[in-house]
Amino acid sequence: MDASGKRLSELRTVLQKFPQEQRNIPVRQKLPFEQYPAIMKQLRSTEAFLAGSGRVVLRYSGTEPKARLLLEGPDQGILKKLADDIQGEIEAALGS
Repeated sequence: MDASGKRLSELRTVLQKFPQEQRNIPVRQKLPFEQYPAIMKQLRSTEAFLAGSGRVVLRYSGTEPKARLLLEGPDQGILKKLADDIQGEIEAALGS
């Protein structure tokens, strides 16, 4: 605001909100995702697909035996399919 001299109400109009797809996936144990090539391959593929137009966040819950997956991008239908693919790999490798 200081640098542009514009009001916050003006600046927020340039932000574009994207749909999100969130998953909480039960896991047996919280091992590093890097130990699972299939999970990492799916993550890299998804990140490449969304390059510049979305994001992927995968982490473990701090309080529950769950993996938390968040995808953001311009198309909800595509996000759902991408999240299904990642979830499938996580469940195959770490599912409870």
